[in-house]
Amino acid sequence: MNLTVLLVDDEESVTASLRLALRKYPFTLFTAKSAAEALHVLAERTVDVVVSDERMPGLQGSHLMGGIKMRYPKAGRIILTGQASVEAAMFAINQGQVHRYLTKPTRAEDLAVAIQEAAELARATPVAAPQGPLDESLEAEHPGITSVQRTADGYIVLEDV
Repeated sequence: MNLTVLLVDDEESVTASLRLALRKYPFTLFTAKSAAEALHVLAERTVDVVVSDERMPGLQGSHLMGGIKMRYPKAGRIILTGQASVEAAMFAINQGQVHRYLTKPTRAEDLAVAIQEAAELARATPVAAPQGPLDESLEAEHPGITSVQRTADGYIVLEDV
């Protein structure tokens, strides 16, 4: 089964390494460099599983997963971090209901299995009614997170130059 996977990490070398490591698996891979960019990707396409770093500028991965759980409950959620903390893991599990909390480095085989399991579990989990507007709660906690600047030809502006 071909799964669509979104890899979120502020370090391009990490997403490039993950793309390379997962190339032999039946995954269509997309990447995002921030929570805001990840939310934009999710708004434009159906994603089976989101794999996010925990420590990123702006919105941390565990907080991103909480928003994804509310807005895209059928997307599996995995945190892949190099700097694990008990507090972040608890938040990711309790608020984001992540399917796995993995530490870097992780073997490609282990990540691929976690992705497949997360997709299966997310599909099998009944969806509860939304608890409130995601954009408003994200915007209140992290001003500017829901607005995306674009260039005239449609590209996302990641930094003001």
